[in-house]
Formats: sequence, C-alpha cells, structure tokens
Amino acid sequence: MQVFLIRHAHALDAEDNYSRALSSRGRGQVERLIRYFRANGELKPQELWHSPLVRARETARLLADGLGWEGPRTEAEILEPNGDPQAVLQRIQASAVDLALVGHEPLLSVLGTLLLQSPGHPVFVRMGLADVLCAERPAPGGQAPWGQRWHVSPDLLNSG
Repeated sequence: MQVFLIRHAHALDAEDNYSRALSSRGRGQVERLIRYFRANGELKPQELWHSPLVRARETARLLADGLGWEGPRTEAEILEPNGDPQAVLQRIQASAVDLALVGHEPLLSVLGTLLLQSPGHPVFVRMGLADVLCAERPAPGGQAPWGQRWHVSPDLLNSG
C-alpha cells in the first residue's frame, strides 16, 4: 500500500484562510508535477482525499484531472491544517488501497513523521508547498514499518 502526502500549491493571500485560491505560481507548481508524474507514472492513487480549503481542493482537482485519476475523490475535514494526525493515521491504516491526501501544514509534516518513524530511527518530515511524499507499507495489511519511496518538490523540477 502506498500513501501519497501532497501539500497544496502556493496560494494567494486572503483575510479568510479557507477561501485562499491558488496563485499563478501555485498553478505552475502543479503543472510541473503533472508533467513529471505523467512521464514516470509514479503517482497513481486509487482514492483521493483532500481538505475542504480552496487551495487544497484546487490542487487536488488539477492533479486528478491532469493525471487522469479515475478513483473516488473525498473532501475530508480531518485534512485541515490543524487536523489530528493520529486520526488521519488511523484512517490510512484502516484502508487497503493506495491513497493520495492533499492537505496543509503542520498536519502533513507531522503525519509523514508518524508514518516513517520506527524505534531507533528518528525521522522528521518537512513538506514544502506542492511537495509530494510517497510512503509505502511493504506488505498489505502487514505490521512492517512504513518506508519512504520518494519525496518530490516541484521547485526542483525543470520548468520546461
């Protein structure tokens, strides 16, 4: 099973945090991700969950449409910026399908850290804007620790 943690792309400033839309920079970040993942096929979730905040919903929609994801899309309040990472982790562990979660900081960094921590191997995950982290559980339903397959930042991808 794979979980793709995706932080929303760059957004405009607004008084109402919930209504902040993606900026042109943010749309460009998503376009770079789409080109990258179209070329390598590494981002293929079976389900997509996203925060109800506009910038996360837009990031999720652009990625799903750009990469042709056919699976269900679910708005999940638990993915808001101050959502409970333990509650999200429990929902992930109850799932048997590859998931893409589009959300915010600080939730995603804490969630990534929780997924990848193991006794004697401290880890700290930091999710930048529009970063995508792939965590994998080696055996379906197994108790083996999660491992990081890759972590991509659109700002490090070629814009051409």
